[in-house]
Amino acid sequence: YMAEMNAFYERLLTRPLSLPAIALYSVLMHLSNRARWPDTLIVPEAIITGLLGCSGRSMRRARAELVAAGVVQHLPRPGRQAPLYKIIKLSTKTDT
Repeated sequence: YMAEMNAFYERLLTRPLSLPAIALYSVLMHLSNRARWPDTLIVPEAIITGLLGCSGRSMRRARAELVAAGVVQHLPRPGRQAPLYKIIKLSTKTDT
């Protein structure tokens, strides 16, 4: 957990993200840690927005930012099923 958070914050020095994106990443890391690091994490939007204290629209913007930055994958599922999230491991990635 700490290695990933340290790698994320180190990356922010050269590739800044918005505060909502940083908060969302922290929430996803926390939830993944609590779930004992599954390959993918299923999280309803209501859980995330509740933890972040923001609207669904704000959360979706932050999520799009994390996806564009390459630190999270978001995999929608059909119907009203909660999406899958995959946190990209940063602590072993070599930055060029």
